[in-house]
Amino acid sequence: MELLQTAFMLVLVGVLVASVVSVGIMALMQIARTRRLAREAETLGMRFAAEDPSDLPRRYADFTLINHGHSPQASNVMFGRVLGRRVRAFDFRCELGHGPRRVTRHYDVVVVETDSSLPESILWHHGDEEYAPLPVRGDERIGDGFTRGDEAVARLLEGHEALSGTGKSVQVCGTALMLFAPEVSRKEGYTRRIREAVALADGLDPPPEGGPAGEA
Repeated sequence: MELLQTAFMLVLVGVLVASVVSVGIMALMQIARTRRLAREAETLGMRFAAEDPSDLPRRYADFTLINHGHSPQASNVMFGRVLGRRVRAFDFRCELGHGPRRVTRHYDVVVVETDSSLPESILWHHGDEEYAPLPVRGDERIGDGFTRGDEAVARLLEGHEALSGTGKSVQVCGTALMLFAPEVSRKEGYTRRIREAVALADGLDPPPEGGPAGEA
């Protein structure tokens, strides 16, 4: 009996040590990601905040990604102008489900502000179907995604080269366009999606003649 108790205690200690190490590694990865994104923001001429400075879940509450889960949180926020457009990019996390079925989801998000009120439309990539809101899953399919809202806008978005690749979804709501995708690696980030989001916005709301005002 004493041998079993000793073995049990060793297992518990091993689990505790593994948990502490795992949490430490995740914290170090988060610090490294934040530092890397801050450097990339400086390169782009944008501002950066590790913590959400303007309550982005509330600001973008009308977007499906933001409002279909609970406990939404934005972090590592990059903001400024890129190719003449006002841009916010950030890490987003939310929780879906309850109890033993609760799961935490992480997304890379880029929002581009336009000068026009655009027809509302969403194109949710089928690769993220398991975590798509139920109303979206029941909607029409176009290409690689489920769509709801203005079909002409959805088809224009679907055919854009900026949506090539795995898992990218897009929604147009009011005067803003949101490009988002599940975060696949803490070593990567949303920076690579900024120009894609701006290109999508330009396709719906062309910049004034003469081209964009330039990068900030």
